[in-house]
Amino acid sequence: MGELAGTGAAHSPPAHPPRSAGVAPASEPALRVDWLDPVKALALLAILLNHVVEEFGPGPWFTNPENSWPSLAVRLHTMVPPGTTLFLRSVRAAGWLGDAAPGVFILASGVGLTLSALANPADTLSARAFYRRRLVRLFPLYIAMHFVVLAGALFVPGNLDSFAGLRTMLSLTGIRALPGTFFHISPSWWFVWLILQLYVVYPYLFRALRKLGPANFLLAAIVLTMAARGVGLALPRGRYAWLTGLFFASRLAEFAVGMVLAQMIVSRRERADAHTAPSAPAAPAAPAAPSTFAIFAMAVPCYALGLLASFTLPGALVSNLLVTLGMTGIFWAVWQALLRPEPHLASSAQWLGRRSYAVFLLHQPPLQWTAAWFGQARSLHLAAALGAVGLSVPAAAKIEDATNRAAKWRVSSISLDTRRTLAFVLSAVVAALAIAVIGMHETTEPIARAGAWVMAAALLSLALLYHSLRGETKDGERFVALTALIGGALELFVAPGTSGGFALALGAVGAGIVLMMQAEEWAIPLRMLAAAALVCISAIVGELALRTIAPLETAVWGELPALQNDSTRTFALIPNRVTHLRYNDYDYTVKTNSLGLTSPEIPLARATPNTFRVFVTGDAFTMPEGVDYERSYPSVLGESLAKCMAPRPVQVIDGGVTGYGPNEERAQLAELAPRLRPDVVVEQFYINEWSDISIAPAEFRHSIGLDLGNRTGSRRLRDRSQIKTRMGRMARAAKESLTGQPAAWRYDLAQLDYYRTGDNPLYDARTRRLVAGALGGMKRAADSSGAQLVVAFVPGAVAVTDPSRLPHFPRDENIRDTAAYDLGRPYRSLQQIADSLGIRTIDLTASLRANTGEPSYFAASWHWTPAGHKRAAGAIEHSLDSLGLLGAHCT
Repeated sequence: MGELAGTGAAHSPPAHPPRSAGVAPASEPALRVDWLDPVKALALLAILLNHVVEEFGPGPWFTNPENSWPSLAVRLHTMVPPGTTLFLRSVRAAGWLGDAAPGVFILASGVGLTLSALANPADTLSARAFYRRRLVRLFPLYIAMHFVVLAGALFVPGNLDSFAGLRTMLSLTGIRALPGTFFHISPSWWFVWLILQLYVVYPYLFRALRKLGPANFLLAAIVLTMAARGVGLALPRGRYAWLTGLFFASRLAEFAVGMVLAQMIVSRRERADAHTAPSAPAAPAAPAAPSTFAIFAMAVPCYALGLLASFTLPGALVSNLLVTLGMTGIFWAVWQALLRPEPHLASSAQWLGRRSYAVFLLHQPPLQWTAAWFGQARSLHLAAALGAVGLSVPAAAKIEDATNRAAKWRVSSISLDTRRTLAFVLSAVVAALAIAVIGMHETTEPIARAGAWVMAAALLSLALLYHSLRGETKDGERFVALTALIGGALELFVAPGTSGGFALALGAVGAGIVLMMQAEEWAIPLRMLAAAALVCISAIVGELALRTIAPLETAVWGELPALQNDSTRTFALIPNRVTHLRYNDYDYTVKTNSLGLTSPEIPLARATPNTFRVFVTGDAFTMPEGVDYERSYPSVLGESLAKCMAPRPVQVIDGGVTGYGPNEERAQLAELAPRLRPDVVVEQFYINEWSDISIAPAEFRHSIGLDLGNRTGSRRLRDRSQIKTRMGRMARAAKESLTGQPAAWRYDLAQLDYYRTGDNPLYDARTRRLVAGALGGMKRAADSSGAQLVVAFVPGAVAVTDPSRLPHFPRDENIRDTAAYDLGRPYRSLQQIADSLGIRTIDLTASLRANTGEPSYFAASWHWTPAGHKRAAGAIEHSLDSLGLLGAHCT
């Protein structure tokens, strides 16, 4: 793709010393090949047609096979594309055939690069100089297209492409070999990764060509290509990407043919020059070149043979090579017979060929965007698609020209003071975006995507400024800029959506290490020692600061300071304790009475014989977690019942403990119901009780952290480390951004497993028996104390909240898909068990489904907001009244 990138050798010989186009030729006329750019132009047109056709229908089942290939009969049946008219079928067929056109660019790259290399009078190729020229030619426009495409993507409905994430960072470097990166942002950009690989190996390939000779070199390349494609065909997954260009050797033969063709062109010209030189001895004349018709006559069967071979797996070993050879020959014949004789057509083909790299990079994303804008109106969609492809040609040329001008501009032309000021301002911009935008929002949110674009531009500008300021700034200024560069890059590309402040702190440590290692007045061992000391001191100070300023829940529960072991209930709240809990987004106080309950102190004996007493047992919803007790649903319920049942005294006793499941609640009721003798027991049943019922006591205590005293000192430090926790969050964010797949924690937080249809182990016979046994034990405890047991079912947030309002919800899931999810399953399963035991149930789902006002659930957790607690209290009061348990109508 050196020639696709517009190198001078593609259309005219390069000059010596090097121009921006390439390496010097010994003789310009000797290396002129006027057909190369027109052939690329025709290949580009074939690619554009292919992408337009595939925008409106499926692609063909030939060329590179996929792992999900259908049978040969199906593939042969689809060889003729569907369509209502002969014209439409012909257009689709032509578009399908264009799927192989990138092979022409591969061959053309081999021709152009080798013509440039052979133009060196010394007949050698400097790898370092070659790499520098190729990268300078390839990357500026490629990076610029990222900014153009990702800016446009901000205005496309449903498009989630962004600068944030590892995939985009890898895309910017041209690396597209990892899962989820090959077709990222623009599917066409896979070619950049392929050509980058070919650039890396080209100096060695050129030496092999000169050493082995054209015939042996080509034979070796074909053997290596067939072996690589054989490996790709055996892959259990990723076959298509491998054969398309994920590994350069799978397309090496096409590139090698171009190299050999360039060698043949040069050798032929040399023989011709030697034959015509007046002072040279007589030499045999160069053989006559094949005619246009002869090349066309050879190209067509070669192409047809490759096309037929692509329908079989063994044929796929050589199909790309045959198709590329045939297509190149056909395009050459079209140039010679039709385009070259017409000056306007010839000049247009030359121009388009020179611009092919820019058009290739730009055209596909706008084409795909038209479906989002006009997909419902097919005719309008077609017009928009053709318009997008047409406009991409002049737009790409303008962008390429602007990029070339920018590449020639030097940052050092700005005054030193201005550059220093700009560096400081950009550092502040990067820090502000990292903390307030990228670190506070999901990467798919519009504000985060727009912020990521601005931050990427700021980082690039800051990097250029920092490079130009080397040796001209003070250490403090360098430290600020490096902190922003390292921390900003970590936040934007590695771990978007995590704490921007933490990323910048890591950036500050990294900046300090860089400056220490660059301190030339220190010996190298001293620099290393100072850097190690900085890391250790930063870790200690950072750990203490994070525990104080912004603690997160670590490998132990955030509620651990308020909990203790309990012999009958596994664990319980510590009695007579006021505990301020602050972790994640929570900041609340848990105050317990002498019984270890969050209710105010309540004597065991009733204040009056007719005091109406309700005991509520449950987990974090009831305790409550995330809000203070006064705003919890037991407290709100008590206040409401006191008003409606006045003058009869009312006591609502809150027995909720975070993490409690049916087993712990049964033990709690067996202990407290005989002592408190309530009139009504409300058991709050959250959907995760279907899994909590199977957790052993030792496992519960370990997850809480109640066994910390039995762990080693290093293990305790690790399990409570704020730095480790934050690094873990960054790692999972990096993995998610790299793969493009939602992380497992999103599914856990969304509680999706409880709603899955089919053979769900959460509702198997064993689990149902365990739940039935626990509820039966609660009923017996309530009955023996003269109380009526009522179970209040609490759904997950996804059952009552639009998933778009839950930032953690996995974006690839559709909770409304009844084939995959059953939102009524958890309650229905509970109700069946409760009915069999004679226990009345309350479904809080409808009451919690808020259409207006504050949502019932916190956006980033399982639990209720104050509004959710208020709705739950109202629903429970209404149900108790409807069941006749209040003795007086309250609602």
